[in-house]
Parts: sequence; C-alpha cells; structure tokens
Amino acid sequence: MSTAQEFIGKLSDDAVMSCSRLPALLGVSGFSTPNDELRKSIAALDARAKGLPDPERSAAGEAADWGNRQVDRVARLADGWMTVGATPEQFGNAWREICDAAERHGRDSAQLENAIYFNLNLNDDRAVAYAESKPFLDEYYSSDWPEWKVNVWTACGAPAECAKRIRAFNASVGTFDNGAWT
Repeated sequence: MSTAQEFIGKLSDDAVMSCSRLPALLGVSGFSTPNDELRKSIAALDARAKGLPDPERSAAGEAADWGNRQVDRVARLADGWMTVGATPEQFGNAWREICDAAERHGRDSAQLENAIYFNLNLNDDRAVAYAESKPFLDEYYSSDWPEWKVNVWTACGAPAECAKRIRAFNASVGTFDNGAWT
C-alpha cells in the first residue's frame, strides 16, 4: 500500500482509526499524515482565495468523492460531527448534508450532535486581538497561517462582536449542541 486512500480503504468502517503513528507501526510507506493532508487543503483554499487554480484539482471529482464518503461515514456511524476552519455557511451546509444522509440511512438526525473548533480572543481593540492570535496559532500549529484563514477560524475583538460571529454558527444549523453563547 502506498497511499493514504489505499490504506484507509482497507480499514473496515467499524474500525476507523485516527493514529498518526499507525503507518510506521505497520511498516506502511508513502502514507501522508493528517498534517500533510491539512497543509494540502490549506494550500488549495489559499490558492482559491487568491483566484489561482487549485493545485489538487487535476483529478476532477476525486475530492468530491472523498467528501461524500466522509459525509456518508459520519451519517452511518458517528454520534456527531466536529470540524474546523469553516464559515457559518460552510458549517451549516455540511451539517445539513450529514443530517440528510443520516436520515437516508434510517437514523434520527436529531440525535446527532455538532461542534466546531473555533478560536476566540477578546479585546476591545480587534487589531491587538488579531496580533496576539496569529503568532500563537502559527507557533502552536507549526505553520504560517494566511490572514484569511486566521480570520475564518478566530473571532477577535470586543465581546459583542465576537458573540455575533459565534451566533452565526448557531443560526447556520438551527441549533448548536455544544455550547450556549450569550
């Protein structure tokens, strides 16, 4: 096996694992770590934001197929779903896809929960809050996040402004199971 997709394809749906050391333990070569995949995704999003062609879209439909399989896996097997780096609209659209797929599998989608990893930096001066958040996120994730990405997954500024950003996620899905924001 030489690719992540081939390796993951061999795992049964009931035994899906998330362990970055597993390939080395099994002697699998050429396996991309989740961080490698994340970097590719960020590069593709950054290219789109700059109006450049997506470097990973040479195999049209492959990414869409991978996303459909992920939605289907969550809908069939999971108790809920958590994501990161999405706008409220993206979060809401993905959640509706998961709920619709769960219903098609005979599951009650109302029993599923959702969450988003989202950063918060409260400071009446938004620029100061951003200036604190960017270097922290860069160091924590060993990356150099573009400004647009930091702004997508971080609310910086006065409490009322940040609360409005967080409430947008609640509005995008109708309910937000993993938090009460006031």
